[in-house]
Amino acid sequence: MIDENKLRELGFRGIAVIKRDGSLENAILPDHLDRETISLMIATIFSSSEIINDEINFKMDYIRIYGDEWDLAIIKKDNYSFYVIITKYNMPVDEIKEKLMKINNDLNS
Repeated sequence: MIDENKLRELGFRGIAVIKRDGSLENAILPDHLDRETISLMIATIFSSSEIINDEINFKMDYIRIYGDEWDLAIIKKDNYSFYVIITKYNMPVDEIKEKLMKINNDLNS
């Protein structure tokens, strides 16, 4: 499992792997976040976006929510789950994906 220091080096504040049903597979999130609430809310956002995606044939593979200092990126992992990454403000999606691949094995262990 990856630790918080490694996440900070990558410019991430938190990361999670969430299944479509809202259950949490793996996560390192800030302590003040309720893991169950966050995983269910984000699963709802992701599922809703997929319906929109299918309706308008948008071919979207990630969702980005911008904050003042940190952003939230939701990236499809496979047909059953997705990554949730809290990143530094305005980090390019390609950079997020590249860094995510570097730690992917640690997330799945």
